[in-house]
Amino acid sequence: MFAAISIAAILITIYFRNIWSIIIYVVIIMFLLYFYRIPNRSFVQKPDNLLAASDGTVKEIIFTKSTNTYRIVVFLHIFNQHLQFYPINGTVKDIKYHKGEFYPAYLLEKSKYNERMETILDTKYGDITITQIAGQIARRIVNKSRIGQTVKQGDYMGMIKLSSRVDIEFSAKYFKPNVKVGDKIYAQETIISVPL
Repeated sequence: MFAAISIAAILITIYFRNIWSIIIYVVIIMFLLYFYRIPNRSFVQKPDNLLAASDGTVKEIIFTKSTNTYRIVVFLHIFNQHLQFYPINGTVKDIKYHKGEFYPAYLLEKSKYNERMETILDTKYGDITITQIAGQIARRIVNKSRIGQTVKQGDYMGMIKLSSRVDIEFSAKYFKPNVKVGDKIYAQETIISVPL
């Protein structure tokens, strides 16, 4: 649909001979093709490790004593690829959609009120929650998970449109973080946590 509209717009622009409009259309199309790219990676399963669910930068690592869990907060800027993948083998236990605001995803305190989708996996290491959080520009979260579905590490989970945030929460009883704040991480490649 988008491609058809873009081609029609370019043809109309060519007919009216406005070269700057053509340039703008081409730039927008090239950016969107780049943004929606699929990473070409030689994925190898590491079933006893927790892999990054998305590309991005680690912004925060939070330990919550009351639940004995770690949460790794990852910010995705517009030049990161925005597909998400399951970080470990498991079964989809629950999916929770929370309607919310659209603050910039890099404002960590405010973005906790943003629209989000939580996917909770039942694994041999307890529950692991992947939270897709929409940003100021991103207004749509795609999630292909289905309750009861068996998933494998590295399988496609979904995507967030444009700048956004992905959090992963896991039990400190089974895992310890393998990354630090400021690290650049890559989906299907970076080991973000290792078993104790």
